[in-house]
Amino acid sequence: MVAVSEYAPENHYYIQNSSENFIPDKVIIMSINLDGFDAALHGKEVLIKIDNNHRLLVLGGNLPWGKMLSLILPDLKRTEKKCWWLGRPLRVRIHLGIYLLQQLFNLTDRAMEQHLSDNAVFKLFCALWTFKEVACARPC
Repeated sequence: MVAVSEYAPENHYYIQNSSENFIPDKVIIMSINLDGFDAALHGKEVLIKIDNNHRLLVLGGNLPWGKMLSLILPDLKRTEKKCWWLGRPLRVRIHLGIYLLQQLFNLTDRAMEQHLSDNAVFKLFCALWTFKEVACARPC
């Protein structure tokens, strides 16, 4: 039962666990704040602090990224034109991070793309902040 009482501040309610008359000392107090329902939404700059103990940061910091690269690099170098070093750079660290997160959370490509857009921890895990734009080399 939701009971509005003279003891409750504006926009707050006390939740009573029975249908008895409202008695403040027999109430489970739960504050429900209704502010923000009529607020207009708009973009703004936001600073997000992520703790170093976040599980994905801990995992990413302990993964053998170099060993994983050595496992996949021979396959990446196999191309039809035999010029694997030319063209648009393949950002292997990002791709490995995305692959691992997709497997860990069972995400589709589209869902993963949305998470990378919205989730700061996913961006950190995939090392998206480390890359500079580089001009493509000319094709073979």
